Amino acid sequence: MTFAFEEDTAVHPQQNGVYSAAVSDRWSIGGRPNGGYLMGLALTALLEESPHPHPLSTTGHFLSPADPGPATIEVTMLKKGRSVTTAQAVMSQDGRQRLVLLASLGDLDEQRGPTRSMSAPPILPDDLVSSAGRPAAHPIIERFELLMPVAQSQIAAGVFDPEQSTAEFSGKIRFSDGMTPTIASLPLMVDAFPPAVFNLGLIGWTPTIELTVHMRGRPQGVWQILNVTTRQLIDGLLEEDAELWNEDGTLVAQSRQMARVLV
Repeated sequence: MTFAFEEDTAVHPQQNGVYSAAVSDRWSIGGRPNGGYLMGLALTALLEESPHPHPLSTTGHFLSPADPGPATIEVTMLKKGRSVTTAQAVMSQDGRQRLVLLASLGDLDEQRGPTRSMSAPPILPDDLVSSAGRPAAHPIIERFELLMPVAQSQIAAGVFDPEQSTAEFSGKIRFSDGMTPTIASLPLMVDAFPPAVFNLGLIGWTPTIELTVHMRGRPQGVWQILNVTTRQLIDGLLEEDAELWNEDGTLVAQSRQMARVLV
């Protein structure tokens, strides 16, 4: 069985580290493909060239809004190390750069050293509300099922609580077609919840300027636990931090992005 994410991140080698791809409209918001999805597409091409199997850190800079349709991804190995490789992938459409992805890659299975975790997955109530079956205002909404607390679910659907003063969402997330998340899908997973500032009534387009994802473990199982928070919104620019956990409490990914609020 093939899954939507795998189909929509397929890349085809051309020559000298150059790949062709098709940006799908199935991960779009307002006609613009989600930034985490674009990073997953570029990361798929980059992993074809890397001697190491796992991205440890990826940073995407979004130079211009992408469109559904053909794209070219050019991969450059900047440094091949014994334990860490540094590489770059540049996605272009019609001769215009859309995304520059910089990644440090290694082998998660070979990591050894001290371990201390100073955070834990959010404690979720039993009465989570599913997003399944709701009308989808954007194609990307159909690609996921979210389980969220009642109040947060209402805000995510556009029903704002004027008493709310915390920009945070917590819940469970899975691909609606049942795919177990892959390493390449983690930038998309951490970027798949509604923006945390929706909790403040700032509901509108929130385009990403830069997104950095640290991969901390392998995703296991269909469902993941996700928490996203924003603490600072200054002159229309915000940071959003995310933590993604397996259901057994294993941290899978952390991320921080800078985005712009357009309301």
